[in-house]
Amino acid sequence: MARTPSSDDERSITVTITEEGRTVLAGVFPGHVAVLDDLLFAPLSRSDIDILARARDHLHQTPPRSAEPRRRRKTTGTD
Repeated sequence: MARTPSSDDERSITVTITEEGRTVLAGVFPGHVAVLDDLLFAPLSRSDIDILARARDHLHQTPPRSAEPRRRRKTTGTD
């Protein structure tokens, strides 16, 4: 995993997965998906899942104010 400061928001760190990390996920992820299917999605109807998809799409279209990049403070050299 590689970590770098975010270019959009000084509060954030961008994390990039390495090839070694991808290999680990490839071994773990299928079991994780099965657990999620069983615990989260199995009790939901198709209609329930459609509602969740609409909520997700709406959030992507109108992200919360906290997701906006912060303006960087100008330094005067006396900071």
